[in-house]
Amino acid sequence: MQSRTTLHSVDPSENRFRFFVVELWAPPIGKGAAVRKRWGRIGTEGRSETLYFDELAGAQHYAEVLLRRRRKRGYVDVAPSSWALLELEAETEARLQRIRRRLLRARDAEHVGAQPQATPVQLALELLAG
Repeated sequence: MQSRTTLHSVDPSENRFRFFVVELWAPPIGKGAAVRKRWGRIGTEGRSETLYFDELAGAQHYAEVLLRRRRKRGYVDVAPSSWALLELEAETEARLQRIRRRLLRARDAEHVGAQPQATPVQLALELLAG
């Protein structure tokens, strides 16, 4: 079992563009479950935290409490079709930023005469792979 709920809090007049995602995972067989929450500014990777539970009921209750609290603060549900593209763009941009940083570090290491750990192409392929 897996479920995902995405909430947004957007107010351009206050420069507020926030997201909050709650994902609930439970194995098809056996016990236990996990709740992953992610939050941050729309367009960024944001932060995340994962909590593990012995029982599915405990995980479901925790997820419901998280969502209820955010909705009380003005967050609204987002349709899956609209948030999927935003999340893909944010993940792609975050990955590209990591690639740029590592490439710049490798270039700087070469510039000062240090031996780079990997070539820029190797770094890019490694980061694109995962």
